[in-house]
Amino acid sequence: MIPKAHFTPIRERVLLPLLTSLLMLFSGQSTAANYPHAWLSPLLQEHPLSGMIVNLQTGESVDSAQLIEQLNAQVHVLIGENHDNPDHHMIESFLIETLSEHQPRRAVFEMLSEENMDAARTLLPEDSAEAIYEKLNWKENRWPWEDYRGAITQAVRYGKGVVPGNISRKTIRLIYKSPSALDRPDLATVTQIPENATQIIAEQIISSHCGMIKDAQLSSMNNIQLAKDARMAHVMARDRSSPSLLIAGSFHTRKDVGVPLHLTALSQQSVSLALVEVAEDKRQIADYIDHTQADFAWFTPRQPREDHCEKMREMMNKKPTK
Repeated sequence: MIPKAHFTPIRERVLLPLLTSLLMLFSGQSTAANYPHAWLSPLLQEHPLSGMIVNLQTGESVDSAQLIEQLNAQVHVLIGENHDNPDHHMIESFLIETLSEHQPRRAVFEMLSEENMDAARTLLPEDSAEAIYEKLNWKENRWPWEDYRGAITQAVRYGKGVVPGNISRKTIRLIYKSPSALDRPDLATVTQIPENATQIIAEQIISSHCGMIKDAQLSSMNNIQLAKDARMAHVMARDRSSPSLLIAGSFHTRKDVGVPLHLTALSQQSVSLALVEVAEDKRQIADYIDHTQADFAWFTPRQPREDHCEKMREMMNKKPTK
């Protein structure tokens, strides 16, 4: 059963977006051309970049209707998120539903792995959110259901279903032990990623582990990251006649290091949208991202979070209890 704490109050799920849409309607603005939801992340909502959507290839600002029109022209769409930002999840749900009005897509999720493939095939458009949660045997301790309930239910009801994109925990353990575990057809593109990209991945792994990772672990963790991206690209490209959409962490969707590189190796074109949190001391688009990393950027307010590096240092400095 879905944890009770993970039902969003109806005033937030329904009334707030509805009121926003009505205000836009009576002010003469088209809700089709504007994102119709109020911000949920509390920090920096008034930042000059919050809400801006930018075509990074041209440098021009676009509205959500123009973005959707351009995304619809592509077979494979990748959306990169901050996993804990509620605005990113709301935008994803909005895009899945709106893009499906033009052309239903298979929705590939990083949050589901090959272990969920059989369960995903049983999902039906008439399934309730609770039924979807139960069928998928959703791992609440890994990914809070409330964060992904909207996107997944939209994909089931309006798209061509949900497709697990990630490798399994078992595969991760095997790759960590030996690179020979990469010898699989669905991971074949791992060997086609340029060295400069693998170096950037290594630097990101070191940074995300606060510089505390051991050298002996780095190669294995690099291989795991590459395998995840290879698997997601393989799943997206498997049915070449069917358009797809990927929901994943923003590093996975980067054009210069992530899934787009693997899609290119599979002779598949894609478009990448980065959902980007603003920062107080960064006022220019170039302070965040450029055209080599994504095709579009949608800037949002920031979600408060603890300094995980500080917590990690505290854990490392604690003496073992006797």
